Amino acid sequence: MSKDLLFWLTILLVLISGYLSYRKKRIESLITAGLAGGFALSFMLYEKFPVLFSFLLGFIATFAFEWTRKR
Repeated sequence: MSKDLLFWLTILLVLISGYLSYRKKRIESLITAGLAGGFALSFMLYEKFPVLFSFLLGFIATFAFEWTRKR
């Protein structure tokens, strides 16, 4: 996966998450925010850590943050 693709996936998922949050779709918004966080961390740590590891860490951290914020 290229670094450019990770960047554009992050931007797209942030926009989708914002839209879903606006439409009051809580679960879908949390999942897309988690995906955006996973891709963002993968983008930032592209050459330092494996992509899957950084994606999972970013997904879990973002999902947990958004879940506690929107609870």
